[in-house]
Amino acid sequence: MTVIHNTKKRMPLIIPKEKEHEWLDTRLTKEQVAEMIMPFLDDLMEANAA
Repeated sequence: MTVIHNTKKRMPLIIPKEKEHEWLDTRLTKEQVAEMIMPFLDDLMEANAA
């Protein structure tokens, strides 16, 4: 991802479809949010650079 998203050395957060509702729950604690933040598997990503 650094080739695509490299200006500030940050990584976008990718939430799996099945976790969308959970991620948007405003009642999540900091601990629950931290548990959901994990690297997205490389083999599930596809890059299309123009």
